[in-house]
Amino acid sequence: MSGRASSPIVLAAGGTGGHFFPAEALAAALIGRGRRVVLFADARTKIGADSVFAARERFVIPGGGIAGRGVGRAIAGALKLLAGFFVARRALRDLRPAALVAFGGYPAIAPVLASRSLARRVPVILHEQNAVLGRANRFLARFSARLALSVPDTRSIPPGTATIVVGNPVRPAIAACAAIPYAPPNESGAIRLLVLGGSLGARVMSDVVPAALAALPPTLRARLALAQQCRAEDLARVAAFYREAAISAECAAFFADVPERLAAAHLVIARAGASTLAELAVIGRPAILVPLPGAVLRRCSRTAGRRPPRHRPRRRLDACRTRGDRPAGDPGAAAGRDRRSPERQCPRFRGRRGDDRRAPIHPGAACRRARRSSRRPRAP
Repeated sequence: MSGRASSPIVLAAGGTGGHFFPAEALAAALIGRGRRVVLFADARTKIGADSVFAARERFVIPGGGIAGRGVGRAIAGALKLLAGFFVARRALRDLRPAALVAFGGYPAIAPVLASRSLARRVPVILHEQNAVLGRANRFLARFSARLALSVPDTRSIPPGTATIVVGNPVRPAIAACAAIPYAPPNESGAIRLLVLGGSLGARVMSDVVPAALAALPPTLRARLALAQQCRAEDLARVAAFYREAAISAECAAFFADVPERLAAAHLVIARAGASTLAELAVIGRPAILVPLPGAVLRRCSRTAGRRPPRHRPRRRLDACRTRGDRPAGDPGAAAGRDRRSPERQCPRFRGRRGDDRRAPIHPGAACRRARRSSRRPRAP
């Protein structure tokens, strides 16, 4: 084996799909070029049998979040990061990699810091998926040779950081679906609706989407062919709600065939995560985007708004607060006066004016063209 191929490239990614899927895409490209790839991931990361990492070297690096978790959990997270530092340092010393590519989040912290403690420095490249630099990448930018960005004008980049815009890599399975054309629903046929909650959970989807769909006219509800990702603890109540509303629904905590489902969908309702946006842009499907709350909300909102500036998505189903007398666990509880309640969101499914004569759940060709126009199929 040549020295180039035997000297591995280490990819540090894990936790949420937003960090892990770009690493999978890069790994597939590197392996195709004959490079040896090693994965550093945390214990949360599940490697499926069809993953590009399934037959590759992998190291589990302990780690934990610190920010916004309370004193006790922050201390526990710091101790895990310290343990991860030593595990990563030992692995890097033995592997002697040609480079370390980290994809943000706390799984990137220990490997990058460990790489800087070695006598033989390992070149570090960071990749940021969002339009606002995450906390981990802001901290680690000082140690990197280059910060790879998904979108131009990314915010919160430390002064003096060397950057390059490369886009957000998508999984090979997503790229394979890019050529599948969009087939709009006909006047009386089924309307395929895909609801994805993202790897951080889908509580807002379980609370708002069922009630909004149940408020549609019976003729529209009868045409829905719905597939919805739910938290495991929400599956039973959401499925029961759809049965009562006479909506044909497949509910699951995980879908193994998301690329194929995206390609077949007439409309996607999903978290406004960077990887989801990139996949929608490649496949070219209309979507309603749901930002995450808090600090992540601001990052997701800006990322969604950046794709592309002339065709920003107008349809967005935001998180809502519980109102009224129903318990918070009831899908119909998110109602009342809140402007983001199911009652306010229902007209978005029928048309902006709520006119039943308009084509239902069909944002039109402009949205699909806008999504495709933000692709970077030959990113450096």
